[in-house]
Amino acid sequence: MRLVLSCFGFRLLVIFFIFFVVFYFFFFFKQKTAYEIYQCDWSSDVCSSDLHLFLEEPSCDFLEKLRGDQLLNSISREYPDKELREAVEGFVKTISEVSCEEELIDIWTEYTRLFIGVPKSLAPPYESVYRNEDRLFGDTWEKIRNWMLDDALAIKNKSVAEDHIGIELEYMMLTSLEAVKMMEDNNIRKLKDIITRQKEFMENHIMQWIPELCNDIEKNTSVEFYRALARVVKTYLEEDWNNITLFASLLPEEVSR
Repeated sequence: MRLVLSCFGFRLLVIFFIFFVVFYFFFFFKQKTAYEIYQCDWSSDVCSSDLHLFLEEPSCDFLEKLRGDQLLNSISREYPDKELREAVEGFVKTISEVSCEEELIDIWTEYTRLFIGVPKSLAPPYESVYRNEDRLFGDTWEKIRNWMLDDALAIKNKSVAEDHIGIELEYMMLTSLEAVKMMEDNNIRKLKDIITRQKEFMENHIMQWIPELCNDIEKNTSVEFYRALARVVKTYLEEDWNNITLFASLLPEEVSR
């Protein structure tokens, strides 16, 4: 017998998943980059050539798009969670004050200082570092790489590791896109599998280090753009974690074949 969620529960899942997919897609992946995850056997390629702000410095054109984006402005005014609403409001205010001629150079310089820095970055964007491993491409990287391969996902450009913040968040976006597709098809079994894996990935990886990374960015940066970005990412992930826990509770423990 085919299982169907209650009308209320199904609509709630759709609304929240679409919101988080759009937020991941717009906020983290709007510029061109060589750093992309490709889907070995999924049909969607919506996000195959976009960028995460942690993978590269923002361009002037990207900031212009952010300034005029209706989604960000709507969240800053209307989103029910106060912390996320105020964090996005602060970010919108910050980017509205950035001059593409002068302040953008400071942002580019700060990107290097925070995430690349020689001899040591102030906010290294790799989970391995926050796991106190003495090298990149170690045990943490291997676990995440194998996890993504289990979901038929692989990175095209091998110059960035799978435990980079940008790649981990792109994984969440791509699996959320697949979850929306499963909801549209009423494939509850597959939907439950995706949400269960997302929840486990967030619990064992993302929430174990990215909030701490955001704290390091806020503590070490001298540029308001990255301070505001860190606040948004941290509060957004807290909201996403709360909602994915809700999603998991709405789905039945057993699914009929």
